[in-house]
Amino acid sequence: MNAHRVVQVIGQDGKLLLQDLPFEEGDTVEVIILEVATKSRRKEVASPYHSSNQKPSMQDLYPLRGKPIEYTHPTQPVAQDEWSVLE
Repeated sequence: MNAHRVVQVIGQDGKLLLQDLPFEEGDTVEVIILEVATKSRRKEVASPYHSSNQKPSMQDLYPLRGKPIEYTHPTQPVAQDEWSVLE
């Protein structure tokens, strides 16, 4: 697969013009359009973790980190009755 990246600004009419692409006439291509986050756009997007645009804390990203882990019967077989080989 040959990938080529072009950054363009969409016009007021919602059209996008791609020129001088490095492909042959008749080649089949797939076009995927991704929005590029600019500095002004990043300010508009609110953080999912805080009401302000603060960097999320480690506790927000990993809420179970540091919590106790309890193993109930850790050495007993799991779902032993569900194995047809044992019958």
